[in-house]
Amino acid sequence: MTINGKTDGITGDDLLSVGRTMEISTAKIERIIDDVKSAVQNWEKIADKNHIKTSTIDMISNIINLTGKTL
Repeated sequence: MTINGKTDGITGDDLLSVGRTMEISTAKIERIIDDVKSAVQNWEKIADKNHIKTSTIDMISNIINLTGKTL
């Protein structure tokens, strides 16, 4: 998947650019970004609350930790 023509080094500005291309307001783009950040940061709690298997939670947590940059 690419964002603004990139597969790596995607920035907030890239996300804003794509959102504007889709005619989404800056405020809404920023809310979406904040919602996604919150979901990723709280992945384990959200997954547990939704009865996701522990092995799946651990696997995805490891992927988030390996690929995650400062959110």
